[in-house]
Amino acid sequence: MATPAMEATTALRNLHLTLIDIIYPMNLPSNTDGLTKKTVALVTETGQGLGTPGNDGWHSRADGIQVQVFYAAGFSSDPEALEGSIIRGLKSAGYRAQLSSGPHTVDPDTRQLTATLKFEKTKGVSY
Repeated sequence: MATPAMEATTALRNLHLTLIDIIYPMNLPSNTDGLTKKTVALVTETGQGLGTPGNDGWHSRADGIQVQVFYAAGFSSDPEALEGSIIRGLKSAGYRAQLSSGPHTVDPDTRQLTATLKFEKTKGVSY
């Protein structure tokens, strides 16, 4: 069984977004030389919650994931257009965007713009 981060990574890769150069699940590689020249998406898990109690068990699970986008230094396209494509694409794959997504930040060392988008997907389970 794939982890929630791996499932979301597959869904994101299936969107074939040309403005993202590389998508990593779970963590960045130890050697990040040259990544400032690429737009990178990192997909990680934010937690899980059980729901729909009944018959001494749980019947749904909400998996939280986040997509951090590290824009290439000198990124010349509209970041909002890329982020909108991610949100619409993951929505079509069954994810709900969360309102708690963070603001854009700029890395003080690399000067890269960064965005964090949070999502949740509910699945039927039997625990």
